[in-house]
Amino acid sequence: MFKETISCKLKIHLLGEFLFLLDGKPIAGLNPDRPQSLLTFLLLHRHAPQSRQHLAFRLWPDSPEGQARTNLRNLLHTVRHSLPDANSFIIADGATLQWHTDVIYELDVAIFEAAIQEAERSNQVDTIRDCLETAVSFYQGDLLPGNYDDWLIPIREKFRQQYLQALRKLVMLLEGQGEYRLAAHYCQEILQLDPLDEAVAVYLMRLHALNGERAAVRRTFQTLASTLQCELGIAPASATQEAYRQLLSLETKQPLAIMVMESPGWQPRPLPIPPTPFIGREAELAETAELLANPACRLLTILGPGGMGKSRLALQTAVGHQPIFADGIAYASLAALDSSQRIIPALAEALNFTLTISPDPAAQLLNFLRQKEILLVLDNFEHLLDGVCLLAEILTQVPGAKILITSRQRLDLQEEWVYAIQGLPLPNERGDEGIGENSSVLLFLQSARRCRHSFTLAEANRAAIVRICHLVGGMPLGLELAASWVHSLSCTEIAREIERDLDFLTVTTRNVAGRHRSIRAVFDYSWQLLSLEEQQILKRLSLFDTSFSREVVDEVAGVSLVQLLSLVDKLLIHRIDKNRYQLPQLFRRFVASLLPEDHLEDNSQ
Repeated sequence: MFKETISCKLKIHLLGEFLFLLDGKPIAGLNPDRPQSLLTFLLLHRHAPQSRQHLAFRLWPDSPEGQARTNLRNLLHTVRHSLPDANSFIIADGATLQWHTDVIYELDVAIFEAAIQEAERSNQVDTIRDCLETAVSFYQGDLLPGNYDDWLIPIREKFRQQYLQALRKLVMLLEGQGEYRLAAHYCQEILQLDPLDEAVAVYLMRLHALNGERAAVRRTFQTLASTLQCELGIAPASATQEAYRQLLSLETKQPLAIMVMESPGWQPRPLPIPPTPFIGREAELAETAELLANPACRLLTILGPGGMGKSRLALQTAVGHQPIFADGIAYASLAALDSSQRIIPALAEALNFTLTISPDPAAQLLNFLRQKEILLVLDNFEHLLDGVCLLAEILTQVPGAKILITSRQRLDLQEEWVYAIQGLPLPNERGDEGIGENSSVLLFLQSARRCRHSFTLAEANRAAIVRICHLVGGMPLGLELAASWVHSLSCTEIAREIERDLDFLTVTTRNVAGRHRSIRAVFDYSWQLLSLEEQQILKRLSLFDTSFSREVVDEVAGVSLVQLLSLVDKLLIHRIDKNRYQLPQLFRRFVASLLPEDHLEDNSQ
């Protein structure tokens, strides 16, 4: 990416120390303060000739002009004698001096700046990570740390802030990719620059906690507490102490907030972090990332039935894209809203923006967003479809905004791109061929270990686990609900109960949303979103035990192709072949349970 780093005879370091290396050996005679200042000024302003008068004033601001010009001539003479083949590097005439940019050399500042700029231009996560890692690696310290020339100080501070911002972005990117140990390494570098920054210390403790390093959580807090006591004579803030207790105990069920590490000033509210690791969906993450990188895709709906993990996929996608959007990512859960009129206040809350008393809150919101480059994540939109006009307005008036939606139903906007998801991949029914790497099995095992830490995949439970995965169709919520019973039932018994009674798949966990406490609650929530006609159609189709063709359902159940495809669009019916359709088995059982008993008996006959 940076060609000047290849096979260069002259390597120049300005960050952390002043060092000219020719063929790997330091050049003597350039160590005094003034030669360093002159060469640094020329290198930092290498793209344009510099007036000798201006240079003299900058380097000797307190000297008379004549004396300053004489000092510059003497200094240039010293540099020319110390720097081998100096005329190849410094272009000099009677009025100006300039560093020759056409010669081959490696300059750490040039590589640092180029990497920062490329990271800002790119919308590809891998490229951004490569650029940020390059920038951070070349920043070995402040620009000429021992020099206090007035002209140098603002440039030094600019580079320092760019370095901090690169570290912040890199930490968030690595966190989104699950590389918590490496993210913690870079977060530690931020903390070293300001050991009294409690917010960064909390962020570092959380990264250690995510990586399972409780000892590192303790060590970070103890170091912070000791530093605050020694330097300021105070203890960590109560919020810091509470975060430490939660992270150390690892028993909190409430999502801990991610500290969005942005520059001072406005920032959206922190993204929530789920209490469990993200498993599977590698292809889906890559595909949603590709869609968000497409300039034409500004409104992306992750579509799927309840319990399929839409929210987790959206959040994981958002976390991985934090470095891409200059003004960050705002996340709002809409599940608890009972009216589309509450979307604007929910968005304002997520944006950390206070609405004033005004007859037009939408105008306030749009004005606030207008100049921002931001990703808005709106979770659970299906019951607020009469509020989609706000999304269209945002897309029209905020050119830097993109919107990521999760919903059980399409928004039916012209701007909408749809990404539909189903259950996780299912293991081979024989239980062989890498069952231990299957996403459905891995999610079941992870969930089971939260109830029984010693639970493992073994020959005795292999077939039953595979059966459970198939019974719930790879539905993440179904797998988690089934796994919650391993503390009291064998996997064989769990599979048998699922087959016998749909209501078996339930959980008593206190902080799980009501509509996710059971499979019936999930399906009932989706059921209430349907029209009466759609409900009647699904009841008729639930009488088919297996798949059916569109001709058969038209003739026997009176369901037209348009009606059938409408339910396919809502992912309540699966198209399994060119002309074959099927209700997911768990959902079919739910719908069938709503039929009168005499209707079921007549059908069985």
